[in-house]
Amino acid sequence: MKEIKLRAWNSRLKLMSEPFTIPNLLQAEVELLHKSNYDDPIEWLLFLGLPDKQGKEICEGDRLYNGAGTYRTVHFVTNRSAYYAGELRLTRALALKLSVVNNKYEKPDILAKE
Repeated sequence: MKEIKLRAWNSRLKLMSEPFTIPNLLQAEVELLHKSNYDDPIEWLLFLGLPDKQGKEICEGDRLYNGAGTYRTVHFVTNRSAYYAGELRLTRALALKLSVVNNKYEKPDILAKE
């Protein structure tokens, strides 16, 4: 069975949690909430189970670079039930051609050239 791995983003504190698995959810939530107010908006981000070309795991909100000047942000398209990097459906073959460079939460000032 696939291990489900997440991270959490607190937009008020601009704080990203360390990656955690479902069995560690309570501990990760306690650590994040310890630093937060209970009404802080928390966004839960799923790791996709896909590695980039350096072997780094890709997560929702990550910005990927193709090596030729193009950056794409990973997002879920609900009506297609699939993850996309920009306008391209994110497959294992595509992921292995891209590199994670940052994410849209911790580096919002770095504009992706999508």
